[in-house]
Amino acid sequence: MEMVDLAREAFRCSNYDLAIGIYDKLLSQHGLNMEWLVGKASSLAKQNRFNEAVNAMHYACRLGGLQPCDLMILVEPMVDYIARIASKAVYNFRKKDIDVYSCGICLGILFEPITLPCGHSFCKDCLREVKRIRTCQTCKAEHPLISLSNMQVNVILRDGFEKYFTTEMKARRLKQDGNNFVKNKQYPEALERYTAALQLDPLDHLSLSNRAHVYLSMNYVESALQDADMVCRLRPNWPKGYYRKGAALVKLSRFDSALMAYLQCLTLDPTIMSAKEAITEVMYTLLTQQQQVDPIHHLGSDIMYSNLKSPREADIGSPLNILNTCNLSELITTLVKLLVERVEQDMQQKTDGPPSTTTTTQIQDVEMQVGDADTVAMENTDADQCTVGKVVTAMGHIRMSDGPSTSSSKELPPQSLWCSLPNNTKKREIESGLVKVEDFECSLCYRLFYHPVTTPCGHTFCRGCLYRSLDYSNGCPLCKGCLAQFLSSRCEAETEVTASLIKNHLLDKFQQRQAQQHQEWDSLSRSVQGSLEEEIPIFVCIQAFPTIPCPLHIFEPRYRLMIRQCVESGSMQFGMCIPAENGFSECGVMLEIREVRHLEDGRSIVDTVGGRRFRVKEQGMRDGYNTAKVQFIQDIRVEGETLERVHQLHDTVYEVGATWFCNLLIPLKVRIEQHFGPMPDKEIDLQEDPNGPRWVWWLSAILPIDPTLQLQIVSKTSLLERLQMLQNILTRVSPR
Repeated sequence: MEMVDLAREAFRCSNYDLAIGIYDKLLSQHGLNMEWLVGKASSLAKQNRFNEAVNAMHYACRLGGLQPCDLMILVEPMVDYIARIASKAVYNFRKKDIDVYSCGICLGILFEPITLPCGHSFCKDCLREVKRIRTCQTCKAEHPLISLSNMQVNVILRDGFEKYFTTEMKARRLKQDGNNFVKNKQYPEALERYTAALQLDPLDHLSLSNRAHVYLSMNYVESALQDADMVCRLRPNWPKGYYRKGAALVKLSRFDSALMAYLQCLTLDPTIMSAKEAITEVMYTLLTQQQQVDPIHHLGSDIMYSNLKSPREADIGSPLNILNTCNLSELITTLVKLLVERVEQDMQQKTDGPPSTTTTTQIQDVEMQVGDADTVAMENTDADQCTVGKVVTAMGHIRMSDGPSTSSSKELPPQSLWCSLPNNTKKREIESGLVKVEDFECSLCYRLFYHPVTTPCGHTFCRGCLYRSLDYSNGCPLCKGCLAQFLSSRCEAETEVTASLIKNHLLDKFQQRQAQQHQEWDSLSRSVQGSLEEEIPIFVCIQAFPTIPCPLHIFEPRYRLMIRQCVESGSMQFGMCIPAENGFSECGVMLEIREVRHLEDGRSIVDTVGGRRFRVKEQGMRDGYNTAKVQFIQDIRVEGETLERVHQLHDTVYEVGATWFCNLLIPLKVRIEQHFGPMPDKEIDLQEDPNGPRWVWWLSAILPIDPTLQLQIVSKTSLLERLQMLQNILTRVSPR
């Protein structure tokens, strides 16, 4: 038992070689044992030595007591292995022939579309599973807080698709009726609906797939296989078609072909648990086929494992199948290589040029990745007798032969893996004149959508219009539904399908709308570059200082709008002034936005730092917040004796200020340094910065003085006068 425990611990620590060695020793010394064989098979599978793992499972199965679910230890590593070596090819293949009007999950036209915060839309039924709605299947963005119960159908897309694709949407409704009949096990009625849908839309792979399921439920297996095979040819990049095909093949006892169909399904989507469970059932059936010819009582449990021949040698008279005639690793390799080659062919057809370097590299990568695992398997089995021709033949559903492969057998038959019918892609075209501007007008600004954003309640607005409305209320402007969660996530991605419809069918109107928006943004950003023709936004609050951090808590609707406009326009700046009798002070400091952190209720924490100083020439108002036409100011340069006086006073005031700061209470010093940072060092060139030395502004910000005095310091364009003011203030606040 100590050896068994050691093998288990080695497996847990991923030391699979040690675990395999221990199990081999136990089997050689004590004979066959179910637990040891399964343990060895699991360790071999973890090393991608699937051929040897299958051998071990052969013996475990023939001892009796093995269940199909026990084969999951072989299936899980196999699926992970395929996903790893085929990820690039699968990614490109899954995107094949998918237009913007298709659901990224079922690959059919969007039906009752739900738009996720990332801007991608999917059929409502396709998002039933929580994992699918919380992880976008297109961009893989995570949406951990949303649930389908809180998401409503996108109204704009639903109504638009009903108008643009009338026949196809009618077919989808018939399919939906069929689905409802299937839930109630009313198969004849469901069959009628699916057939009617196919009469309207013969290329609807979804109706074909569902009809295959109904045929299978009614025991019309050949018809089910015919429909499922057609689904695979219409949509070779849709995993569910292969799952349907595998189920029909199992019913026909064509387990070799069923195994390949399920492998294709899991190659395209390794997360389908039902396919993994189905493949364990098929593998169990293939493994137990030999047991019917060579019963277990002919193989006593006390026989030495080292004296046994491979099942491929020992059971010549048993039925032939993929598991006892082929190297499983080679089979998987061929499966992936054929997929990569198919992707290369598709890319070459699109570009009408030489083969893609990227995809050719992928084929080489696959060969390199599988090389080591195959070599290990070859050393311990007779797998070298199995040729790629046999693998391809098995994949092509043609009776396997024991003879040597020929050159012709190495070629994949036309009706084989990853195949598709010619011209199987739907060319969805919208009739001219159907798409109208009024279909895509924002209900807030009554203009064409610009950066359309869809809320969880299914309503679409311009992104800027929606957030401006949410500055005042967290309810949807149309249905008043709560958008607090939507607001907290700050989902700024535009709805892809809506934006595409506008750009493709209303291009002139979109360009006009874009020009209007850019003109509005330009008016906000030009002023930051120093122009006096435009107004800069003004935040009326506290006194800011050049180069000094100034974190702000934004909660007023007008300032939430102002910050958002500064960010969207690209200016990333606004002016800060203190209140005054006539509105705000005549001098202020530009604040540069470094980061905006949004809170759940719409408030935000804005990290800013002081920049240029300015004088207000004229006050104004825009969108509820203050604006001003300004003149930027900087220190007047001095030379000669005046510069020497500045240097002398500079050193004196710095020492006095440093002493005053050092004499503060430790808790107060800690808080100051946390907020403003440590006191800056003296600078060699006092006039290098147009605003003067940084430590002057740092000291001005922390001194306990009235904001009006701070304003006077900021407004000075003479460093000498500013230092004199600081010297007088330090004299008053320093202890005597």
